[in-house]
Amino acid sequence: MNKLKQRWGIETNFQLTIIFIVFALTGSASAWLSKPFCIWLGITKDDLGYWFTPVRLLLIFPIYQLLLVLI
Repeated sequence: MNKLKQRWGIETNFQLTIIFIVFALTGSASAWLSKPFCIWLGITKDDLGYWFTPVRLLLIFPIYQLLLVLI
């Protein structure tokens, strides 16, 4: 943990906890929001089969980046 504190320039465990919470919320929210985006774009597992998961993961990435800035 000390290496992370040093790398990120933080001093307390509380600051580290806040950073972890933000990353957790952002990751969960982006995964949750990817479903409505898939529906909106018309992307279904029935249509894409094995390609559905990689496509959804590629969709999650920009959502995650956007939410990381917003949260």
